Amino acid sequence: MNAYVIGRCRPPRHTQFKPGQSGNPRGRPRKSPRADVPGQILEDVRAVANMEVVIKTPSGALKVPAGLALVYGMLKGAIEGKSTALKMYVKLLTAAYEENLKKDPILCLLDDGVLHSLKIPGDTKEGHEQLRALAKRSRTSPRLR
Repeated sequence: MNAYVIGRCRPPRHTQFKPGQSGNPRGRPRKSPRADVPGQILEDVRAVANMEVVIKTPSGALKVPAGLALVYGMLKGAIEGKSTALKMYVKLLTAAYEENLKKDPILCLLDDGVLHSLKIPGDTKEGHEQLRALAKRSRTSPRLR
């Protein structure tokens, strides 16, 4: 008795896979490359931050790197009274000053309030006056344009 019975788990012979034929002819789909590779993300961020963009300033259009344009936009928003932009700009500014103070601790001497409270052994009034003059020049020096 060689009769093939069609039923549960026994499909008709003409619908079965032929010998050598796969049930998944295209195969398993390939995994997409991971986007969170730290080195690649940092390279992409740096590349985008260094791209040149045109911004509108009171003195006219200016071509600057995108990172600088972002900071300019935050400052502009902060001046306009946008609280989120103000918070972000203050955080950025604070981090920048802290980083500079770590590199060169003498920079904290440029604040007049600190100068008055300093008690450095052997310091002179002339030294304090020179530091005050330096502080005054640093506050009145031209900024980045």
